[in-house]
Amino acid sequence: MAIEATNEVDAVGVDKASDETVLTIIDSLDWDNVSDHLYLLQEKLNAYLGFIESGELASAYPGSAGRKCRIDLILRFTLPPAAVASFEKIGTITKDYGAPFRWEVANV
Repeated sequence: MAIEATNEVDAVGVDKASDETVLTIIDSLDWDNVSDHLYLLQEKLNAYLGFIESGELASAYPGSAGRKCRIDLILRFTLPPAAVASFEKIGTITKDYGAPFRWEVANV
């Protein structure tokens, strides 16, 4: 699974240090087309937030019940400066849904 599969959750787990349920997005796309890339990410995040809000997360992963959620994005390519403001906005939006957003570039 990957960012292109906008209606699928890539990975779910529990961060033992924070006891949060972590929904992870795997992003292996380059940033040649920033607007298209951000659109795919927006669609994927909307699906993740819907998965949380609808209760589907708790139903599919009973171990998530009662835990705070977080959305992590693992990027293959470094985030371009043109996308930084969008990522900051994304973090504000997901936090309002009770699911803080973090991102990092994978060391591959």
